Amino acid sequence: MTLRRFLFWVHLTAGCVAGLVILVMSVTGILLAYRRQFINWGDRGFQTQPAAGDQRLPLEDLLAAAQEAQGRPPSNITVRADSVAPVAFDFGRERTVFVNPYTGKILGEGSTGLRRSFSTVEDVHRWLGVGGEGRSLGRAVTGACNLIFLILVTTGPFLWWPKQWNWANLKKITQFRGGPWVRARDWNWHNVLGFWCVVPLFLIVITGVIMSYAWANNLLYRLTRNAPPPQSQPAAQSLAERNRNSGQRTGAEHGARFDGLEKLFAPRRAAGPGLHRHQPASAESPCERAHLHH
Repeated sequence: MTLRRFLFWVHLTAGCVAGLVILVMSVTGILLAYRRQFINWGDRGFQTQPAAGDQRLPLEDLLAAAQEAQGRPPSNITVRADSVAPVAFDFGRERTVFVNPYTGKILGEGSTGLRRSFSTVEDVHRWLGVGGEGRSLGRAVTGACNLIFLILVTTGPFLWWPKQWNWANLKKITQFRGGPWVRARDWNWHNVLGFWCVVPLFLIVITGVIMSYAWANNLLYRLTRNAPPPQSQPAAQSLAERNRNSGQRTGAEHGARFDGLEKLFAPRRAAGPGLHRHQPASAESPCERAHLHH
């Protein structure tokens, strides 16, 4: 058996074994890539109309209003530089409350259905929608299929690589061709799509492998001559589960305070256009991250 024939059977077997899961991950990945655009479109009705001379209230006051309305602290705060944009307070992945930055009035909740839908899409993408204790198995399956996808991407070029580089052979793998022969047409389309997509697909899949496996992540650190980070807890666990397992308390249980938020954002507003992100060092704070969009 020649090397080319061996790689063909490896390629075909890998596609048959993992093809369905790869399709699910690809479709959900495309949807997640445009999640922010869809959600921003769904929330387009939440705007403020400040009068001349109106001043923005301190973030601590806006936070108090949102926390009083929901009865718990938020997990995320988003402030946009647009003067008509409200301040968004996220309470988990499926609920966002918008507050008028000039009056402190609660403007309402964002598109809950849209957020819930994307939360489901993310669960399917990461662990095939399996919940509870089964998430570890779902994550193992998606990680393995992502690794198989890497095999598909790396063996593909060896299969369509021309034995002789000339214009006639190059057209067979770079240009779409029609014709009455369905199998020949499908073979041509498969090779052409593989040729033009191999580089971006390789980058997408290799980064997915790095996120799926600790050994791949550690290898990346070693290749860049950096020390691998300490082993983290399983990503399938929620923040609350990790806190319980580690003996830490959540922000609500800890009675965390949020004094100084306005000071946190002030220098970022003065820094000009750009995205500024803050990640508090303490895992006990329920306000896990706060970022400023321009």
